[in-house]
Amino acid sequence: MNSISRHTFLTRSYILSLLNSSAPPPPPPQQQQPSTRVDRHDLLDHPSLQTAAKCCVFIKAVGRSMGFPTRTINTAQLLVHRTYIYRPQPQATATDIATACLFVAAKMEETLKKLKDILAHAFMISSQTVEDARAVPS
Repeated sequence: MNSISRHTFLTRSYILSLLNSSAPPPPPPQQQQPSTRVDRHDLLDHPSLQTAAKCCVFIKAVGRSMGFPTRTINTAQLLVHRTYIYRPQPQATATDIATACLFVAAKMEETLKKLKDILAHAFMISSQTVEDARAVPS
């Protein structure tokens, strides 16, 4: 069992090192060392976390339009942040990642929604031009 699985939190410097490297760095050492202070703005200004924040707004809009519980929406937002921390430059689009995280969160929290319905609402929210769910292309 490595040292990462023992902790429930990630330090700012570890998150920044994950975002700035393609391969994950070795886990932090067990002993306490004086760490260099990472400013909060270093994390907030990172492009992948800005994209994750936009995904969270999208998830909230889709979740509220479908009537998801707040816990499911929060779980989806957590999954988006974890996705962008461990894969800063994913191959999929931001709306696809947000929709997938919302679907996985619905399964984790046992919210009964079909993938077809989630995709239809996500398409309506992302385009804002479609007024009826029946007009969504299959």
